[in-house]
Amino acid sequence: MEHNPYKEPKRPWHKKREYKSNRSARYDTKFYKRTGWQKVRQNKLWQNPYCEVSEAYGYLMDGEHVDHIIPRSKGGSDSDPRNLMTLTEVIHNKKTALERVKGCLVATRQTPMGLIPVDREEVIAILGRAMWGKLPDANWDI
Repeated sequence: MEHNPYKEPKRPWHKKREYKSNRSARYDTKFYKRTGWQKVRQNKLWQNPYCEVSEAYGYLMDGEHVDHIIPRSKGGSDSDPRNLMTLTEVIHNKKTALERVKGCLVATRQTPMGLIPVDREEVIAILGRAMWGKLPDANWDI
């Protein structure tokens, strides 16, 4: 008879294994399925369909993700447009990895809606250096 790790153990003194997804602890599914967030996301993508980081570096890449610059878990504003940024999937993953290691990437300021970044250009410079290893050639006006 073959051993199956997903079956109930035959011996009552063995503890049953619990399989939990690591993603469920970090990802707020209920929030991202809400109609309010979907409208905010759609509006942000309509206003700026290109990745803001790649655009500052002279590349026009379609933005796939609307990311909270200051994570919601750190008190970042849910829907304030100053805390939202359009990113490609690769840059979004890079930003998420940097946040896991360093925490919040930029200085914050408190508003009635929650925390927002003091300087958006600083976020763009940090992510650009992480992706391409350089600062943008031209000054940008965001």
